[in-house]
Amino acid sequence: MRAEIATLDWPLDPFDSEEQDEPLAGQDHSDTIDGLHYPLRGRLAGPACYVAAELRVHRDPTNLHDYREPDILVALGVPDRVRPRYDLWLEHKAPDLVIEVLSPSSVENKDLTEKRDWYRREGVREYVVLDPSGDFAPEPRLQAWRLGDRPDGSADVHRTSAAEQPLWSELIPFGWRVVDNWVRVVDQATGELFPWITDVEPRLRREVALRREAQEQARLALDEAQRANEQARLAEERARLAAERELLATERERQARQEAQAALERADRETAARQALEQEIARLRQGR
Repeated sequence: MRAEIATLDWPLDPFDSEEQDEPLAGQDHSDTIDGLHYPLRGRLAGPACYVAAELRVHRDPTNLHDYREPDILVALGVPDRVRPRYDLWLEHKAPDLVIEVLSPSSVENKDLTEKRDWYRREGVREYVVLDPSGDFAPEPRLQAWRLGDRPDGSADVHRTSAAEQPLWSELIPFGWRVVDNWVRVVDQATGELFPWITDVEPRLRREVALRREAQEQARLALDEAQRANEQARLAEERARLAAERELLATERERQARQEAQAALERADRETAARQALEQEIARLRQGR
């Protein structure tokens, strides 16, 4: 067994890239992809939309070397879940939107020619190419194609935008704009630039800190309100007990008055009875 393993050719990855000898993209390219991917994913991904970055798109299950790896893809009507790759025969549709960020490998990858043709044949509807730093002039820094149904591309509709103006997507409610040689995602409804990826974590940290502070203040206010309610309850209880004591004292006073009145009445009756008896004794004595 060890001898057989030793004779195998490496790597054994059946999806080994045929483009691995091409020039590697730099950190700015990766940062740009991240800065575009996360805002779109955060706002679009869900049960009816899938957004991915640098995920291979395969079209032939018998030839897994026939694929493309777009910088970003958006597939409408496809549920968001973890995928090792995007297989067209399993998803039953192509991504609707593909975004490519130009880099030193773009010439070899033929981002502006053969790659666009490949996506068109598979049914991609919108193809966006971005050149953040303008290194590929005279190519426009922002350009998009609405891909038609003709293999030669004669039905495609090409759109460009000046670098300082947004290039709007025809499929999603967002666009792209160059800011300080970086491409930023723009909200079409408000014109808002979504935060850059490196700004997100500090902002989240601040928001978490503010939220915790607000929660602590709310907790303290709740504790204070509970203490005030408890004090009010105790005061009400004391007032109730005082009223009961006052009522009991009033009842005892009333009973005391009744008992005193009854004693006076008994005394009066006893006095009257004694006087009547004395008179009767006197009368009897006089009759002798």
